[in-house]
Amino acid sequence: MNKQTIIPFCFIALLLTFCVSFNSCGSDEDGVYNPKQQISKIYEDDSFSGHPKVLTQVWTWDKDKLNKIDYGWDNIIDDTYRYFYEKNKLVKIEQEKNGAGYILISYDGSKFKEIKSYNEFDEHWLTMNFVYDKNKISKITMELAMENSKQTDREKVLASFLPKDLASKMVVEVEKNRTKNDSDIQFSINYTYTKDNVKEMLIDIDYGTEGHETLTANYVSYDTKQNPFYKKIETGLYGDIMFHQVFGYSIVSSKNNPLEIRYKHGSIDLLTCKFTYTYDNKGFPTEILLAVYNENLADDPRTSKTYYEYK
Repeated sequence: MNKQTIIPFCFIALLLTFCVSFNSCGSDEDGVYNPKQQISKIYEDDSFSGHPKVLTQVWTWDKDKLNKIDYGWDNIIDDTYRYFYEKNKLVKIEQEKNGAGYILISYDGSKFKEIKSYNEFDEHWLTMNFVYDKNKISKITMELAMENSKQTDREKVLASFLPKDLASKMVVEVEKNRTKNDSDIQFSINYTYTKDNVKEMLIDIDYGTEGHETLTANYVSYDTKQNPFYKKIETGLYGDIMFHQVFGYSIVSSKNNPLEIRYKHGSIDLLTCKFTYTYDNKGFPTEILLAVYNENLADDPRTSKTYYEYK
């Protein structure tokens, strides 16, 4: 991908969060992740940076519940996330290293009610509230305390919504243009669906007297296979993997796997992501090729691969 086409926009001030993504499989209840195929390992291969296929995640399960995920690079563990449950519902995720933050999850019956994120000093820095249209999340509102978040966390959160290199560029620009006023930032994410797949994600950032901006992700097409992350709650703090978009890691995910996603800032085209999958005999992805194009699809894309192993 032509790096000159990655345009920084100040709307990123928004996603300085402990981003969480919600996906689903096997149950109608939010907070219950019980996929038919349990991921055991994830590998990455980035042709742009020249890295060979390396191990980046190891998943540990306790029967039908995800117990922990170890993150690292080529068998060197950099961080661990642990998952805690009450009955079948996930209620807490703890980060053991790199800040040791955590999130707490509350419910209204079978639906998400509120998620709160805390840093390593037990300082609350993000609140997320949910609006539903029947059984689907239609809107998430967030309030972010700038003074309790770090630039690295903001970048990793943005990488849950955008390709990693674009997210990095945008966060740097935000730091340059931040005002001296560290007041909270409020923003909302609205979703529309086609059956069980996200059709569009619209992010609106409210700067108060400074106005607001919008970012749109249009999910152009999907395959007919199964998304192994459907119904998973995912913290975005590790954020080094550029494949968050592969399964719709943008707060709400889809039942199937996206084939093409187009991003816009207002009415301006940003970039396009296209995906090619290899599947196992049960219809779950084992290899994903991501090609990231610039706004007019004119240059050769940046390509990367992710590989999945299952129990």
